[in-house]
Amino acid sequence: MKKNILFLMLFTLLISCFLFLFSCSSSKNDNLNNDSSSTHQIVSFDNKKVSGTLISFSVDTYQNSLQLFDLVKVTDDTVWKVYDKDNNIMLNKIVNLNDGNNTFYIEVSAPDGSYSKTYTLSIFKMHYITVTYVIKEKYSAERILNEVNIKYGDYFKADYIPTLDDGYDFINWHEATLDNRVFTERNLYYDLKLYATIIPKKAILHLIVDGEEKQVIETEYWERLYIPTFEKEHYKFEKWTTDRAVIFEYHYGTTTYCHIGSYGDIYITAKYKPNTYTITYDYGEPRRNDKFFQYVEYGSFFSLHEINSQYATLNGVEYKFSGWSYKGNPFTRGKYLYDGDITVEAIWTPIEK
Repeated sequence: MKKNILFLMLFTLLISCFLFLFSCSSSKNDNLNNDSSSTHQIVSFDNKKVSGTLISFSVDTYQNSLQLFDLVKVTDDTVWKVYDKDNNIMLNKIVNLNDGNNTFYIEVSAPDGSYSKTYTLSIFKMHYITVTYVIKEKYSAERILNEVNIKYGDYFKADYIPTLDDGYDFINWHEATLDNRVFTERNLYYDLKLYATIIPKKAILHLIVDGEEKQVIETEYWERLYIPTFEKEHYKFEKWTTDRAVIFEYHYGTTTYCHIGSYGDIYITAKYKPNTYTITYDYGEPRRNDKFFQYVEYGSFFSLHEINSQYATLNGVEYKFSGWSYKGNPFTRGKYLYDGDITVEAIWTPIEK
């Protein structure tokens, strides 16, 4: 009998514990079911289901503001507010948009504020970016050749062919990187400046002296260089000449500096000026050694100097002028081909009585 009573007491105790545990479990589940996190939230944005707390959205280039009231859908009995990144509340739930990324925050809560949850709203406003084609000129100056506007993120191909000075060949476009990386095509997300890679065309200078090619210089368009001067006996170098676009800057000693404004074969001809020499006419002792000076260019024709009197008297002897002599030989008019200055002497012949 005692055993039966003890068993009954243990059974009753087990049933009580079970009921207590079941009651606690039911209470816990009820609390979970009543959690505001599952009842106060954003259901959809622009009719698209929201999962997580990050909402991404895009608008076109023309849209400068956005009314969120018609886009945000929340669970029943939920209130929500919109803040910007500086924590300013948007009372009318209209947000202003700048180009690119715009960040706002949406806070949802129960009407009594007992629960709140914050979503991050990222709105990307599509915008245009600019591709600028440029060319570098002298002294690091840049000249804009063309500009193209494309939508952010669009695929861009650098297919613009520039019109260059005729002396250059266009190679490709490159970016302003340390290695001048070549640009061909890709999606773009920022303004870009592209530089023209160009090379000057080759120029071959043929230096001509008296119809003979003295030297050939290989260079390139608009290169600045010097051209040597070739000596020519009895002549002084004056300048180089050509019918092509070669700009001769100045001469210094035996050097001529120039810019090559053309390409291909360029024939440059040397121009010389003949030296000027002096013919000294010595009248000799019969005319008290008077002298007359005549200046003549090498290679030019000259006439003899005519004395103003054909007769002279010396020590009581009369003389007649019979011409001029140079180094014992008769000196006559003609082409001046003598090596430098010369002195000629008058020939006096005694008059016999």
